Amino acid sequence: MGSVYAARDRLNGKRVAVKVLHPHFGAESATAVRFAREAKALRGIRHPNVTRLIDVIEDGAALAYVMELLDGESLRTLLDRAPEPPLEVVYAIAMQMTAALEAIHRVGVIHRDVKPENVFCNRGPHGALNVKLLDFGVAKVSLSSSRVDSTAAGTMLGTPAYMAPEQVRGHAIDARTDVYAFGAVLYEMLCGRPPLSARNLGEMILRLMAVTPVPPSVASGRKPRLAPALEALVMRCLAKAPTDRPESMTRVRAELLASADVMNAPTAIMHVDEINAILRRGRSDPSEEGCANMRSWGKECSRASA
Repeated sequence: MGSVYAARDRLNGKRVAVKVLHPHFGAESATAVRFAREAKALRGIRHPNVTRLIDVIEDGAALAYVMELLDGESLRTLLDRAPEPPLEVVYAIAMQMTAALEAIHRVGVIHRDVKPENVFCNRGPHGALNVKLLDFGVAKVSLSSSRVDSTAAGTMLGTPAYMAPEQVRGHAIDARTDVYAFGAVLYEMLCGRPPLSARNLGEMILRLMAVTPVPPSVASGRKPRLAPALEALVMRCLAKAPTDRPESMTRVRAELLASADVMNAPTAIMHVDEINAILRRGRSDPSEEGCANMRSWGKECSRASA
């Protein structure tokens, strides 16, 4: 689709990323449309958990945009290294994902391609984990409260393993479509694999339509067991019918916090170095001292954001 360059803004000296569409696609190609859709989706969003668009460059046939430069790795890379990260890491990532999705839904954007490759574990100020939602190339962008979208009816966009049934069918989508994808990513963080797997695309589509995933408590080898409230939330997010899922990411976020309280799991922003140390040790349960430190850090962050 394009190339991404690290660059420096000559006006303020800050380092940025410049994403350039390969010129051979042409300004009218489907790839160029997707490229432009990403810029349109990001233009009005200012949130710490959503990658920030700085500028759009159009110079004849050339199309590019300038974004913040991120320092870290994708969630996919992290899961390849640690397929079932400790719960404190899962909660730290999941809570920031809910915040990002809540923010984009508020302005009428549906991501529709939430997956580990599009979740970036960025090193924020002072080394804190700052999760970023990436790649809005297939996002649905509505204008105010209307449902304006350039995608033709019946078009399937997204990544099958994380797509909701209505998305696979090409039916109308809304925030609950991203709720499903979030549930699939959370399931993978908890169990070490996506909710459903298949040998090919056709089989995957059939399984998405008809097969209910095995509950996380069965699929995961975690000890101690997951809180029933967390498992129930994951399974409701993965419901086949949108009406059976939580109605919004705000609701998902509230239930995720409640399940964390039951498990005495920290939900604060963690430091990247701390996460790497936990993954290296393979520690499943944080010490009480570690929990206290992360809860304290979370309260400081809450006061700062307020």
